[in-house]
Amino acid sequence: MVLVVWSAQQASAVLPGLPAVRLVVTVPRMEDVIGRWLSAPWTPEDAAPEQRRPVVFDDPARPVDARILWRPALQVGTEVVGPAVIEEPNATTLIHPGDVATVTEAGHLIIDVALGKAGQQ
Repeated sequence: MVLVVWSAQQASAVLPGLPAVRLVVTVPRMEDVIGRWLSAPWTPEDAAPEQRRPVVFDDPARPVDARILWRPALQVGTEVVGPAVIEEPNATTLIHPGDVATVTEAGHLIIDVALGKAGQQ
């Protein structure tokens, strides 16, 4: 359970001029619901058509032809070799040339970053 107590002093500081009230709210925790949701296996959407378009990685004068993928449709175990862009409603993941993204059983992306020319990641 989560217990929130709002004292009369806190209430009058936030709501000056109104009568002081003590507010106590008790709500059940959602740990079980969240735990089940987080431990559920990834369920992808129906397949979406792959697209391609030029994407700038290093040199704006030389965009690279890249795969454009819809993340909610990626199956568990899918490996995406860059250059690629993985799009979803609230984020865009850029996979640089030579990097590899893999979809885990939970739907997360694990990105293996290729070493650059200078030996740096």
